[in-house]
Formats: sequence, structure tokens, C-alpha cells
Amino acid sequence: MNAAAALVLRERGSDLNMRSALLHMAADAIASLGVAVAGLVILLTGRFLWLDPVVSMAIGVLIAVEALRLVRQAAEVLLESTPKDVDLDDLTATMCGVEGVESVHDLHVWSLSSDVRALSAHVVLAGHPTLEEPKWWASASRGRWAAHSPSPTPPSNSNANPALTAGPGRAAWTPA
Repeated sequence: MNAAAALVLRERGSDLNMRSALLHMAADAIASLGVAVAGLVILLTGRFLWLDPVVSMAIGVLIAVEALRLVRQAAEVLLESTPKDVDLDDLTATMCGVEGVESVHDLHVWSLSSDVRALSAHVVLAGHPTLEEPKWWASASRGRWAAHSPSPTPPSNSNANPALTAGPGRAAWTPA
């Protein structure tokens, strides 16, 4: 039963919660199989008594390695680290490649969960853009990023270059 549950969970994606449940189900299935095989070998041969503890230790090591990977990934989310699969130079180049964008600086990207990212950046736009039409974001997000809730704000200094800021929690995307 645990093996069937693990197979179903395996197809559900890379979400940390699902991977944790998968690890639990797979560990139970492997432990049951390992104990049954070791017990059968000992029963049939009357020898290899060391097989049971060795199989148990091997399963424990496998579970510990996978658990440490999950803990490391959860810590990266909790510490709001830049996701490893996000190339900041590529993201900056994509945003700068949008018509009307002069430069992008102070770019920060972090994970809100295992599959949702947040972005904060200062984007300098050419001319005098209106706040009602942040088309640069829709264009920059096409294909690789699915943007949610961009919220441009004007610069605090009215004499400053025209710029829009997407602040923390105001622009998030799910990697495509």
C-alpha cells in the first residue's frame, strides 16, 4: 500500500510538502520490503543473521540523506534565499530587453514556497510612464515567468529619473 501511495505522490510535483509525504511513504515501503527480504533469506538459509541489521542501517542512511535534502531546501525557503534555478543576470537581461526599460537595479529574488518566487527591483523607464500601464512587466514575464500582482510605485523624489519599483510581496511569479 505504501509503495502505491509513493508512486501516486511521485507524480504530484516538486512541492516540499508532497516530497516530504513521498519520502515518508517510500521509506515505509522500502523498510517493509527490506525487512521481509532479509527475514525470508534468514528463514530459508538459517544463516546470514547479520543481514537484518545491515538492511535496516542502509535504509536508515538512505532516509537520513533524503531528509537532509528536504531540510536544506526548506531552510532555503525560510531564509528567503535566491532560488538556485534563477539566473539573476538572465532575468535582468530579459527585463532590460523590454521596450522602454532603461535599466534594472537592486534586483532581489527569493522563494515564498517551493514553487512560488517573489521579486523586488528598481526598474528605470524611459520617458514619463504612467502607473496605470506597467506593460513592461507583462512583457518581461512572457514565456519564462508568470507574473502575479505587479504593483508599481513612483520614485519618492519627484525630480528623479522616471522609475517604477516592484516591492516585496508585490510581484511574484511561478517559474514556467
